[in-house]
Amino acid sequence: MKSIQKSIDFLMENAGPVIQYRLRKEILKDLSGSEEEKLLGQIYELPLFKLLTTYVKPDGYIGSG
Repeated sequence: MKSIQKSIDFLMENAGPVIQYRLRKEILKDLSGSEEEKLLGQIYELPLFKLLTTYVKPDGYIGSG
């Protein structure tokens, strides 16, 4: 159990906002509303997220197929 906490601590200090968000929300289930808002704000500012939004069609579909 000690090594699991060590891994969690490492990820919370070193991982990007996407990993931190999923770790807190889906695995630890301890994400407060304000923390979720903060992490989502960071995610929305990532260059790859911004690029992805350029591919979204009005109906929500992503891509051209």
